[in-house]
Amino acid sequence: MRIDDNFFVFLGPIMKATKAAHFFRNRILSVLLVLFLAGACQAQSGAFRGRLLIINNGTNAITICDPTVMPGDYKLTLPPSLPSLSGQFLTSDTGGIMSWTDPASCVGAVKFAIKPSDQSITNSATLTNDNDLSFTIGANETWEIVSQLDVASGANEDDDNSPKFNVAITIPSGTLHVYARGIGGDNDNGDWLTTSGTATGDAFEISDEDADGPVELRGIIAGGLTGGTVHIQWAPDASSATSVTVKKNSYLKATKAK
Repeated sequence: MRIDDNFFVFLGPIMKATKAAHFFRNRILSVLLVLFLAGACQAQSGAFRGRLLIINNGTNAITICDPTVMPGDYKLTLPPSLPSLSGQFLTSDTGGIMSWTDPASCVGAVKFAIKPSDQSITNSATLTNDNDLSFTIGANETWEIVSQLDVASGANEDDDNSPKFNVAITIPSGTLHVYARGIGGDNDNGDWLTTSGTATGDAFEISDEDADGPVELRGIIAGGLTGGTVHIQWAPDASSATSVTVKKNSYLKATKAK
């Protein structure tokens, strides 16, 4: 339906002739708008029946269609504001209330951290947060983690007295169930990490001929009521002037499972 300018030229004298001109004009505009939205698209033999057509200033258009089969009415309520982060998308609850969702909060989302440089500890046996290997979890989320740590010691390769390597994981709340093991020569040296901030029962050898080599962490973290940051911690098993180093390109990969 097309509203021609001559239509309003025709109505002009009539509107001016009554005290209710503005009221009458607004009512006509309202009726015409409803007619346009409800049936204007039927003008082309019903080609756009039941659809919303958005036309830009050029020749292109966006068409939003209703379902082919629709058993009843429903309502979708849009979010009250724009997304807070780039890349968020619309999701809806069962009541049609829509909100912006961050892809990182979805099941299957992956968080990846990699060390850009070496990090060393000397003269301390205190478990310390790794500078790079951490990620955040929300309340009641479950994540699977896989990490490989390239560990080195400043001692000679055959020095049995060099410091060993302790590793732990801290979580904000919930359950920790991660297996830590060496994947080098003495690869049976492994244990479960089940307590936040507590190392395995046996430290990993990293410099003698039976050294464990890279240390692998694999398991799950079932978060509790409090969200926060998950940290990989590590340190020598004894304070020593000989450094223990987690090397560049060691990494942590976390996949959301629930």
